[in-house]
Amino acid sequence: LRELQDLDISHTTEMKQLDALVEEIKLKRWRKNQEISAQKSNQFENQRDIDRKENDLVHLRKEIERLSHESIEL
Repeated sequence: LRELQDLDISHTTEMKQLDALVEEIKLKRWRKNQEISAQKSNQFENQRDIDRKENDLVHLRKEIERLSHESIEL
């Protein structure tokens, strides 16, 4: 009987260790998901900035062309 009790305690201890490892893995996964989400958000914001600057550049080039034609006419 004592052997079975010791074995039960051993299994219980092992189960608690496994549970702790599972929780640690879950926490690491959650942190990694948060990190990926932040990176995606940054990538989206960077792409928006690039798009905005490209649009500004197109507008400025058109404005330069317009002013160039206007100055030629003068």
